Amino acid sequence: MDLHRRIIKAANKIKEELIEIRSKLHQNPELGFELDNTISLVLSKLIEYGYEPVKCGKAGILAVIGSGEKTVLLRADMDALSIKEEADVMCKSKNNYMHACGHDMHTTMLLGAAKILKEIESNLAGRIILMFQPAEETLEGAKDMLNTKKISNVDAAIMIHTSTGTQLKSGSIIIPPKGVIAPAACHFKMTITGSASHGGMPALGVNPIYISTSIVSRINQMMKNENDDCLITITALNSGNSSNVVPEAAALLGTIRAYDINVLNYYKKRLEEIGNRITNSENGHFVIEYPSFCPNFICNENLSKIAYTSLYEIFQEKVRKIEEIDHKSYASEDFSYVSHLYPSCMILLSAGGVMDGYKYPIHHPKAKFDSNILPNGAIIYSVLAINILNDK
Repeated sequence: MDLHRRIIKAANKIKEELIEIRSKLHQNPELGFELDNTISLVLSKLIEYGYEPVKCGKAGILAVIGSGEKTVLLRADMDALSIKEEADVMCKSKNNYMHACGHDMHTTMLLGAAKILKEIESNLAGRIILMFQPAEETLEGAKDMLNTKKISNVDAAIMIHTSTGTQLKSGSIIIPPKGVIAPAACHFKMTITGSASHGGMPALGVNPIYISTSIVSRINQMMKNENDDCLITITALNSGNSSNVVPEAAALLGTIRAYDINVLNYYKKRLEEIGNRITNSENGHFVIEYPSFCPNFICNENLSKIAYTSLYEIFQEKVRKIEEIDHKSYASEDFSYVSHLYPSCMILLSAGGVMDGYKYPIHHPKAKFDSNILPNGAIIYSVLAINILNDK
């Protein structure tokens, strides 16, 4: 507990520094693997704290502290979303992107933990790998870093994901149970090709927009009639740029999510059947692609128990088990690739509840996140790493 008190004191001491780091990240969001400014900031902070960070994959960063056979991996994602921010905040985005999923919070929390852990390095009973990951939103970053083989021999892996705009009061910590806790997911792109024509003579062409809307309608009907614990969401319909021209083609973008990979694969086939049948009936051409995928997330039972016991000692009633709340989410997480290789656990941390005035959820252009909980995240990362290394 003396070490826990040191961690808590150190985290609270650097609160303003963490808020400043998070503000810089939030004002300068970047997408996917194109994270030049973000990487520069993370590297500079790690070097300042006494680390020797290395690049990993296309845009990842690894830093190691401690030594020994037992290894804990701590991960934060760094990429933002292609959303124009509408939130009224002091650190508002300076470009057309937005940290609407809290990845700037995650990165800042792990940097905070990096500073704290360096100060107590002599107390570490093993090795800690800090993993700063790109391209979570495209489900590509974790796999890219793992493919380098620079991450190995991990005994436990921990990640934090923040939420906002929910019924969870800011600072609430949710510990998941063992087993599958997040669905497998794939992104898809449907391309419907028709035949261009004059807007006043549509019979001379094949309108891909009409075909696309018929496909969307049929998908919605299918999801209402079939209940197989799967979610299909259409997120974009892109076609045309004139009010007087029937376009040549249209594209539908979306995701399929299911806790059971067999269910996900079944609905991939169903999408192909629906798209081909409707498009062929209108003399068009249909193609579906799956540019990215991640498996379901598996939570380790022992890590879940350690997390609950460790964090309850510090945060008391703020810590709850996921079974205690009304929670069913289809949000995927590409750290799931890690969970299929090493024992893993995802900690959910509320960064603003509706009752706190945070009305909008993640991925919303008006979403806000409570920077006051940044020290809590640094404490969670640090304490769990220490306790897991000491667990026999």
